[in-house]
Amino acid sequence: MGVTSISKELSCPIPPARIFKAAVLDSHNLLPKILPDKIKSIEVQGSGGAGSIKQINLAEDGPFAFIKHRIEELDEANFTVKFTLIEGGVIGEKIEKVVNIVQFVASADAGSIIKVTSEFYTVGDYKMGEDELQMGKEMATGTFKMVEDGPFAFIKHRIEELDEANFKVKFTLIEGAVIGEKIEKVVDTVQFVASADGGSIIKVTSEFYTVGDYKMGEDELQMGKEMATGTFKMVEGYLLENPTAYA
Repeated sequence: MGVTSISKELSCPIPPARIFKAAVLDSHNLLPKILPDKIKSIEVQGSGGAGSIKQINLAEDGPFAFIKHRIEELDEANFTVKFTLIEGGVIGEKIEKVVNIVQFVASADAGSIIKVTSEFYTVGDYKMGEDELQMGKEMATGTFKMVEDGPFAFIKHRIEELDEANFKVKFTLIEGAVIGEKIEKVVDTVQFVASADGGSIIKVTSEFYTVGDYKMGEDELQMGKEMATGTFKMVEGYLLENPTAYA
């Protein structure tokens, strides 16, 4: 058996505690939600800590049907995880297992440095080629980049009114997403009204409060429409697939 070790570091604008929680501790819930075209589901056997098995079921057009790994160590205090790829992915006649150690370290700019070391345990005298090594690096860091590269790091809003009797909510986007030098806040009013076909009509009004004399362009207005209705469309898809949920 041979062992080939590769290391890689990448910077991330998100602090260690936050990216660790999203990409490691809650990855089984988060990744299928933000990457439905790549990950169908993640199954966890165990508590999620050391000794647990995670199986990532990939989309039908993905490079592999699934990836299964075992958590060896989980150090929440130091934002470090060690896990072994034991089935799926590159595992086969030439590669027996892959051991990954990932640590999230605070960077000077209040973000993170993600340090990844991967050890490939090859069968017999097999030597890994450059293409396989490159794939290994991408596999080791891919999950964390996907979490980081979402459209926004976070979105924060304040609930202004909640009328459960009339299925109506009013909330203000106060931080994250489009809020910045040009847009001060966004106030959304959403009401759900019964439709003739037994469904709903979702009425959304969004008010964008711009800074100074700034005028929003068509692209920003379109993004605003998608942000206002995107959450409800995702919930709609989930409820249609799960007819007994929230019934």
